[in-house]
Amino acid sequence: TVKDFMQDMFAKANPNQQGKELRVVEAMDLASGTIDETFAEDPLICADLHATLGVTYFGLGQYDRAHHHFSSSLALRQRLLGPEHPDTLTSMMDLANALCAQGKYADAERLYRETLAIQERVLGSGHLDTLGNLMNLAIALRAQGKHAEAEKLQRETLAIRRRVLGAEHPDTLMSMNNLAMALHAQGKRTLPLDGRLGQLQRLAFNLARHPDRVRGDAHLAFAPRQAHCHTGAAAHEQHLAVARDEVL
Repeated sequence: TVKDFMQDMFAKANPNQQGKELRVVEAMDLASGTIDETFAEDPLICADLHATLGVTYFGLGQYDRAHHHFSSSLALRQRLLGPEHPDTLTSMMDLANALCAQGKYADAERLYRETLAIQERVLGSGHLDTLGNLMNLAIALRAQGKHAEAEKLQRETLAIRRRVLGAEHPDTLMSMNNLAMALHAQGKRTLPLDGRLGQLQRLAFNLARHPDRVRGDAHLAFAPRQAHCHTGAAAHEQHLAVARDEVL
């Protein structure tokens, strides 16, 4: 069972059983190789566990391992659930995020676009997942220096979020911040937004201190790893790191 699998995985991190101290990530590594065999008769659970381990590895900054598990989960879900199932779409976004975190921006862009085409058809352009993926695509574009298209997508995302979620929803505020960063990267210092931009950006950063917001917005630090991105983005990454330390 899943319970037995999880108990066995964390038992491997018990020095009394192993005779040495293991980090959790090492216990995960040991367990990862047994998933497909252990749950061969229940491939959907296998897919879920791959996805869960992928998310955990991703949060630990182990992007290569996360990529492996997201890819495995996606392959199973595409075969068992079909390309338009919500879980399949989630796996596609997860894998694209891993590619982005690995610095493989062109590959991430292609997968974001493929996912977005399905989401817009199945979920609609105003769905939260669609909007989140649109924002991720803009980040991947900006990381490649495609600033004009990134700005266009950021404006589109912001407009829909303002209409659907309201002007002060955390996702709307984060879109405002991302648009400001996209404009700044192009040297556009006069922001064509309302006069409360600075106030709302500060509020966005404050909202990022909530654990759910911090975890959800971690992908915003992908693009700043590129040298050609504006250093203000690195400050955003640093702020999120501080927020994680304070609330997690």
